[in-house]
Amino acid sequence: MQGESWRGDFLQVNLAYGQRGLNVDLPEGTIIIEPKIQPALSGQVEAVARAIANPVGTEPVGELARGKTVCIVTSDLTRPVPNRPILEALLPALEEAGARRIKILIATGLHRPNTREEFCQMFGEDLVSKYEIINHRATSGEELTLVGTLSDGTPLWVNRHYLEAECKILTGFIEPHFFAGFSGGRKAILPGIVGEETIRRNHSAHHLNNPLATFGQLGGNPIHQQMLEGAQMVGVDFIINVATNRQHQITGVFAGELEAAHSRGVDFVRKNAMFPLDAPCDLVVTTNSGYPLDLNLYQAVKGLSAAAQVTKPGGTIILVAQCREGIGEGAFAELLKGSKSPQEILEQIATPGFYRADQWTAQILARILTQMRVYLYSEFIPNHEIAQCHLLPTDDPGATVAEIVGDKKMRIAVLPQGPMVIPYLTKEREQNETTGV
Repeated sequence: MQGESWRGDFLQVNLAYGQRGLNVDLPEGTIIIEPKIQPALSGQVEAVARAIANPVGTEPVGELARGKTVCIVTSDLTRPVPNRPILEALLPALEEAGARRIKILIATGLHRPNTREEFCQMFGEDLVSKYEIINHRATSGEELTLVGTLSDGTPLWVNRHYLEAECKILTGFIEPHFFAGFSGGRKAILPGIVGEETIRRNHSAHHLNNPLATFGQLGGNPIHQQMLEGAQMVGVDFIINVATNRQHQITGVFAGELEAAHSRGVDFVRKNAMFPLDAPCDLVVTTNSGYPLDLNLYQAVKGLSAAAQVTKPGGTIILVAQCREGIGEGAFAELLKGSKSPQEILEQIATPGFYRADQWTAQILARILTQMRVYLYSEFIPNHEIAQCHLLPTDDPGATVAEIVGDKKMRIAVLPQGPMVIPYLTKEREQNETTGV
């Protein structure tokens, strides 16, 4: 266990919260749900350099980029990707190969653009001063090109800077994802650098209602399948994906061909992130893995969704997320605050022709709220706004747990790192495997 200690009848747990963490006292016997401890690779830059020189399923990146123009797609600030060691290994390899006009494209999806100050935080001042860095803008028609249509008729609008490059490289990290199965790989394209209409169709209510659109599930997952189809259609020459530990240090590097390298990374993360439980819990405390993942409530729904996998219907979840940027994306906040109940949110989203940007996260949140009671601890969202979002505010997660438990016998769990782990119920998993789900 990481960051836990005993204090009398209580277990003090250090929760990933913001940049400093938060200590909370929980009852003795609380189940600690977290990934297996993974040591950081020694020599982070060197580890990436070795991987890109010995890739999976394709030539070394230098051979692929030799004499060509290059576009490198990276994650935005909301993802704790160790961009610096990745780029410190990749960029010299590209320059040595004589690559021309190297652009770094930020895969914002529908998130806000990152600032220059944030670029410096992500990459370092030296790289920001030397290379052209571009924020993707999913709603800017001038920056998008219609590549074609996906098999279900979805138009595939893609950032023109990516399409214009002769060598296309994706970077990112692999973690469990609450409806795409796992992040990384194809996700840098869709939703990372596509148009809003393409994202909307991929993240549709219909797709999200599919039981296979969930943590750790790629086979039969319609969202993953469409993401992969989109990436294959636009072309990807090389990917560099990493796995990380709680300190956001690299624990594994997976470089090479899009599907082969991503698959190898997924296998690595799956082995370390899966956590079986034989029965659901009455009360679960969770996080969204701290900064930068818990920048806002919109992102923190991932940690809530992870906890919901093992919480009894009618049970309680306490979400601990700093949310220094508040509720998050404007349309998400408007949809929550403008509805009388979680059920009304679901009914609106199910209405033919209805669409709001970021409704997919509101849909997942509302679905959980119709089944469970949810508290939120955040220093930055006022209690009245938490209530407007249909959650219950708490100023002290430990005290709230003690109040809920009282003298009752309850099955309690905590996810100190939130969605970095995939808790699952063994009986349900056995049933799914028997039925082929």
